[in-house]
Amino acid sequence: MIKYPLFDHAAEELLKLKTPVNKQNLIYSYTEGHRYYHNLDHIEYMLGVLSNLSNLSNDDRMVLQYAILYHDKVYIPGDKYNEKKSAEQLPPSPLNERAKELILSTDLSESVPKESLEYVMRLCDIWDIFQGYTQKLFFDSLKVEKEFQVYDYKKYLDGRIKFLDNLRFLDGGRYQSVCSTLQCFARARQPNIAVYAGTFNGFHVGHLSILQKAEEIFDKVIIAVGTDPNKDSEPAYKRCEKLREIFKHHQVEFFNNYLTDYLASKEYPVTLIRGLRTDVDFKQEEQKLRMMQDFSPDVKVIFIPCDKKYEHVSSTMVRSMQHIGMSSTCNSANDYLVDYYKVYPHQQVDLN
Repeated sequence: MIKYPLFDHAAEELLKLKTPVNKQNLIYSYTEGHRYYHNLDHIEYMLGVLSNLSNLSNDDRMVLQYAILYHDKVYIPGDKYNEKKSAEQLPPSPLNERAKELILSTDLSESVPKESLEYVMRLCDIWDIFQGYTQKLFFDSLKVEKEFQVYDYKKYLDGRIKFLDNLRFLDGGRYQSVCSTLQCFARARQPNIAVYAGTFNGFHVGHLSILQKAEEIFDKVIIAVGTDPNKDSEPAYKRCEKLREIFKHHQVEFFNNYLTDYLASKEYPVTLIRGLRTDVDFKQEEQKLRMMQDFSPDVKVIFIPCDKKYEHVSSTMVRSMQHIGMSSTCNSANDYLVDYYKVYPHQQVDLN
């Protein structure tokens, strides 16, 4: 059974018409690890809306399918040029220029004529808003929020309210009611946010194990890089910069004061994550918790054990391996350190 039949059918139809469609390349883009809403599920949904629209010529339907397949091919949360960059990914074909115009019409910056193909393209993209399907929109909002976790939640919320304000008055004010409902939902929502703090000198697979477990519990986890005179081999702000290159879609922050002060500086409630490897770690963390409670009695902390297979991995061990160099009989330090693709692996999709 084909998991994304409409996607597969649209690509095959266009290929039969000698319209170049690189299906594997599209799948690779739509399964990027930072996508939760702008993925193959969204493309399949848009094609489903299109398939139920009547009064379209076959030529119009083909160019709309072509535009839909590519319209979110490039997606970086917060980038106002996503549509332009996606349109530039269209392979050369007779449909290319018209498909580009349709993709650019989905940036929702201005109204489009109701009788145009651009309006049809917009319907496919925001059908739930058009129909006022608030329950599905609530769930979709959470997926979009997850995509924007690189931004501080307060900044994301302000941007979300502003986006919905702009959308309210598009296309003759048709979306005012549903946008007001979505704004109320956004303002009333209190996400469950955690802070995973440490020196992370460097960030290894054991740390990643803790982070991934925390993300199954919390809506968002902020990575906070602190300083420790007993551990620092380079300034903490430099480690923070390196981690931002790896965790491109996470909020990564540097702090050089007390951890309790950093937690208190947040404009929303947060829970501190502490990772455990062994029972010795637990004893040490328990002492640290008592000290933090002296400074901030209401501090919230949860302890998360790493996977057993990583109990032996520590930043000290990895730094020692880096210092000694390569070995012919064991793993290298890089096998234990994380990189972008370990953090954001492509989602596995089998179309067949």
